[in-house]
Amino acid sequence: MQLTGIAMSFLRAVAFFAGLVAAGPALAERELHYVGIYEGNQKTGGVIHGPEARVFVDRPGAEVVLVLADYGPVRWFVETAGATVIEQIILGGIRPERSEVRLNGVPFVADINPDIPYVHQRKGKDFRALVKNLPEQTGLPLSSASVSYAAPEKFFAVTTSDPGNPAFSEDPLATLLAPADRIPEGLLPLIGRTAIPAPASRFTSEGMEILQPDGSRRLYPATLDMPEISWPTGSAIVPEENAAYGVSLGGEGFLYRVDLETGVWSVVMSMENADAKGMLYDPAGKRFVMPEGVFDLQSLLLVGLDGARRGIRLGYADLPGSYDLFDPGNGPDPVAVPVAVDGGWLLLHLGPDGRYDSAGAWRDYAVNVETGEILLIGYSTP
Repeated sequence: MQLTGIAMSFLRAVAFFAGLVAAGPALAERELHYVGIYEGNQKTGGVIHGPEARVFVDRPGAEVVLVLADYGPVRWFVETAGATVIEQIILGGIRPERSEVRLNGVPFVADINPDIPYVHQRKGKDFRALVKNLPEQTGLPLSSASVSYAAPEKFFAVTTSDPGNPAFSEDPLATLLAPADRIPEGLLPLIGRTAIPAPASRFTSEGMEILQPDGSRRLYPATLDMPEISWPTGSAIVPEENAAYGVSLGGEGFLYRVDLETGVWSVVMSMENADAKGMLYDPAGKRFVMPEGVFDLQSLLLVGLDGARRGIRLGYADLPGSYDLFDPGNGPDPVAVPVAVDGGWLLLHLGPDGRYDSAGAWRDYAVNVETGEILLIGYSTP
């Protein structure tokens, strides 16, 4: 029997599709994408409306698990490119059941998971917790994270997958740690100490307390010969002078000195509104090192015994991993503690309350007090 051209075409088509069935469908890669906001956009083109957030997903060949998290409530509008498959949409944040989802214009019933937090910035302890916990909750590596305090008027674009992004690593600081041969020998044994010895001096509103050999403390009471000690923040002993110095903030702030032999107090200088938070004496440089900043870290002040003063710009953005210790913008900010100086390098400890805590998170940095170079030399991330 001779087949017609139409019949031959039909048989070829059958064979083609049979081959596809035999080979089986190509497995699409599953991807996890996160979009987080504090609040939805409420004005578009000058028109006021309810809180909404728009997301455009263009991930052809992938099966997308999309997590939408907000402080809420928000109406989410999700639009997809033609070849994009949405496998699942999960609503997280604060009371996510109040929010709604519309997928390509059609109401969509999303899964609800209040254990997934809303995060609106790609830094801070909340973001680090999200990066760690979300893959455990979903069984997928994080492919992207689009976050903003307020949803944009236009849309979030989910168009790329980058699961290898260092920001999504559980230990992003590992590659930033300085090698041991770059760290001054005098600082090496001080990194990551589990306890800090009691300070030899303590500056209070009552005066200066000095630790005695028997463990007791002797108070050198403040006198009315100097401005009131409004907010004492740090102290240090200068052995070659047999004197103790204390610094305060509040108002213009002052640097005080008390002679440990005579008990006579004096004011060395005005701090001129520089808010020093703690101080350390550097005997080699004959100067005090003081972190500056009340609500955030701003600089390191170097104040010489001769009154010379200069500053080194130093903020949290300059310290790798510092944002992981708190919620930037909301606080409470970690406390910067100058621990020791060796060879012109300052060991600066950063922790929630200034102490080392084996159960908590902290960072240690070496800061070159001449050049301002910063090295991450130790950290703990529970």
